[in-house]
Amino acid sequence: MPWMIKCEVWGGVTGYRTAPLKKNGVEVVYPTEEAADQEAAALRNEANRNPYRVANFWYEPVKV
Repeated sequence: MPWMIKCEVWGGVTGYRTAPLKKNGVEVVYPTEEAADQEAAALRNEANRNPYRVANFWYEPVKV
């Protein structure tokens, strides 16, 4: 069963938004939960590394 990554952002002037992860305008699909989870963890670490950020980001794998 394929997996995608759900992206959430809140805070700052953005309010709350959620959408599937896209690259070059195309939704990204992963073959396994492990692959999606690994990418989501890397995205969370990268997005939330800056302690002075105004918005918060969360990425998690979801079944398609």
